[in-house]
Amino acid sequence: MCSSDLVEDGINYLQNTFDHQFDICSPFCQMPYKYQENRSLHILLFKYLVFLGQRGCPRTALQLCKKLLSLDPDNDPLCVTLMIDFYSLKSKEFVWLCDLYELWNAERNLNQLPNWAYSIALAYFMRRNEHPAADSKQPSKASSIKTADKDEDWEAKSRSEECRVGKECRSRWS
Repeated sequence: MCSSDLVEDGINYLQNTFDHQFDICSPFCQMPYKYQENRSLHILLFKYLVFLGQRGCPRTALQLCKKLLSLDPDNDPLCVTLMIDFYSLKSKEFVWLCDLYELWNAERNLNQLPNWAYSIALAYFMRRNEHPAADSKQPSKASSIKTADKDEDWEAKSRSEECRVGKECRSRWS
């Protein structure tokens, strides 16, 4: 029996222990991670979405990311925000990713995360290719990637200085 089977059995066990009136698929269902009793479900769903991603089921993994975020939307204790952009790109949900970015960027500072900087640039590019007559308020691919590169070069330069990388390697970022 492999670990994914154990995770599936754990989810099945938890599902069988729920009350018959409890509906985890309800959008109003919230189970904060701060309560010890809810952590097993969070962790099992997180492990399961990782297994689904490894099996090549990004759409289902994206749906589990959304569910995990809806269970504890204010805290995101398992850092699903760092994975949801990857799975939305893999499942070709570019419009949804752009909408999520526009909704959350102000409160969660998604533009500070390197994965989001590149993911949103790629999502805007793919969205523009799918819908050429899309509105003009979208940033161009070039400006999104330049912003991401500028932020990443600054990060790479500061990390190289911290690690005392030689001048020949640092000249790339100067």
